[in-house]
Amino acid sequence: MPEPNYTVELSPPDIEPYRSGNTGVEYVTTFDSGVAGPHVLVTALTHGNEICGAIALDTLFRLDDDNALFIVGRAADGSVAGFLHFAVCKRGSALSLSSMPRLRTTPNGFNEWLVCVAIDWARSEGIKRVSLNFAPFAALLAPEAELSRLQRLERHALLRLKGHFQLDNLLLFNRKFLPEWQRRFVVYEKRLDLPRVGIAALAAEAYLPFTGKDRR
Repeated sequence: MPEPNYTVELSPPDIEPYRSGNTGVEYVTTFDSGVAGPHVLVTALTHGNEICGAIALDTLFRLDDDNALFIVGRAADGSVAGFLHFAVCKRGSALSLSSMPRLRTTPNGFNEWLVCVAIDWARSEGIKRVSLNFAPFAALLAPEAELSRLQRLERHALLRLKGHFQLDNLLLFNRKFLPEWQRRFVVYEKRLDLPRVGIAALAAEAYLPFTGKDRR
């Protein structure tokens, strides 16, 4: 029976910028948090013909150590159970949450605990703002929102997309921390540009699986 021929739709990242490293060994970089504790090893090398690890690490380490922050959570045995990744905006004295992966075996409240740790650390470092997940259509999806008939129809349509996009999930998660909500606005030249702008915005928020160097 012939082997199935699967089409590869992933573009390998350019790893050349990581060659020099900072340890004297090519492609090996170390970061010092300044806090005593175990050393976490993150490797992109799994099998010689797999590129998913390189894609994941390129996404995480595209920002250098002055512009990125990791908050790592450990299980009772000391193993890494999940982490938060923040982009650091020094000029704005802010952190912006990028991702928060965790193992499926972590208990409920694990990510909430990490967020609280991150906020406590930011406060001690004089950082004025911690930005959590972007919650699209929050004004429509908020449970207490007073909506017009048209807005109720829009809300119903959005909730039908729940299986494909994280909409009210992110809203409900953010609400746990009693945040100060700030709106985002879209600036465009022509209404005909809105579909393209919408696709670009969804891709930027990782709602669409666009990969590769051609992503805008």
